[in-house]
Amino acid sequence: MKPVASFTRTRYALAAFLLAAAVYTITFSGHLSSPDSEVVLRTAVSLATEGSLAIEPIQSFSEFGYGKAEDGTLYSVFGPAVSVLMVPAILLSDATLPLTEPLFKPLINRVRFLVYYPSSYPEHMRRLFALFVNMLIMAAAVGVLCAILLRITTPANALMLSCMFAFGTFAWAYSRTLFSEPLAIFTALLSLLMLMRNTPKSLAAAGLALGISCTSHITSVLFIPFYIVFALWPNTLSETPADSEIPLLRRAITFIAPLAMMLILLGVYNYIRFDNPFETGRQGNYGEFFLNPTPWWALLVSGNKGLLWYAPALLALPLFFTRALRRPTTVVLLLGIVLLRYVFICVRNDWSGGFCVGPRFLLPVLPFIFIAAGYAAGKLSPRRRWLALATLLVTMSFMTMIVSMDPLMYYSIIRDKIAADPQLQWKMLWTSFPLSMPANLQNNLPTDFLFVWALRTGHPLWLAAVGAVMGLLYAAMKYLGLPGNTKETKS
Repeated sequence: MKPVASFTRTRYALAAFLLAAAVYTITFSGHLSSPDSEVVLRTAVSLATEGSLAIEPIQSFSEFGYGKAEDGTLYSVFGPAVSVLMVPAILLSDATLPLTEPLFKPLINRVRFLVYYPSSYPEHMRRLFALFVNMLIMAAAVGVLCAILLRITTPANALMLSCMFAFGTFAWAYSRTLFSEPLAIFTALLSLLMLMRNTPKSLAAAGLALGISCTSHITSVLFIPFYIVFALWPNTLSETPADSEIPLLRRAITFIAPLAMMLILLGVYNYIRFDNPFETGRQGNYGEFFLNPTPWWALLVSGNKGLLWYAPALLALPLFFTRALRRPTTVVLLLGIVLLRYVFICVRNDWSGGFCVGPRFLLPVLPFIFIAAGYAAGKLSPRRRWLALATLLVTMSFMTMIVSMDPLMYYSIIRDKIAADPQLQWKMLWTSFPLSMPANLQNNLPTDFLFVWALRTGHPLWLAAVGAVMGLLYAAMKYLGLPGNTKETKS
């Protein structure tokens, strides 16, 4: 494939980020909808205001999300990276309260705002600011995915595949949360992009980014064996020849040292809290390995946890298979990343991820499927191009139904309906979230979008929201329309 100029890669990747940020802004919820997110937020608030990692238990969830140290102090069981990243958002929220109060205060009377945490304006704004940052992180992950795809396929294909991930999978739903998946995905993809650049500095940056991904969600350690292969033998990943000036041992040290540093810091973080570098706070209450046929098919096709419903854009990938597969070793390694995680999840009794949108534990590997597809994606015929666009619009409409509501509200309704049934989990698998949601909620299907609520109530915030979104869309289109630099650079 003819290399895409560096300037062209930059503007297309930026356009993908802006498009994702625009759509995610429209569907921004502005409030927390899970105790997991609340625990992550409380850790960030504690760090920002007290310089401490200790948290208070959540009302109605007093036994969830924290571990108890020997002195009785409570700490989060979740990875620290997201909480640390949210500290500036908390400080900015507190510093701008006098400016934001006239805009946002009328909107915090929504019923779904009054969940889990004290009903006060400063607390609401802390959560809104933190959620907005996490939304931008997921949009940035879309931009990085596009930058990766631009190195292996055409700009049009790269942008389309990136948008399919952004709007045709449940990545969209997680842009509205404080779960660790957005940061884990962003840093894992950034690490892969740095490995593609194939320089000493980018090797070190790749190791650091992968380490941050591991401190976001510990299951990112499953990426490490494959990334080591990419780092030590760059021809398996990069379109450019390996730099003969970098000996194999130096490559290994350059990549592994910052990765190891982040893992050591994670161990220190655990030791400070629980006197054990390997104790995250669950204190024995971890998932266990088991053999059961249910997760093997449920994670693929069940209505509640199947990729079929939560990542329908995957069904459109064959449209892009227009040429012989390039770099088959790379594709095997990328699909190996997906397969290893799938098997790992299927043999654990916590495979469902609990009450959350879709097969949450599979979300971090979805981008690798789109990247693998890019190696078989050539120039599309007009018919295929229109089919791909139509598929994107259909899947986007389908995913909007999932994104438009608070998942825990839905699950609480379903759970109450079938709570007396001993086959609860089995029925949950076949209680399809996307298709049965309107029926189960009857005529009360909510639209859990902050800016739509502002529009309904006649609040001026919606004008600002529309202006911001239109500005982002205009910027994305302008960057797509700029004349590219004809000078080609190395991929």
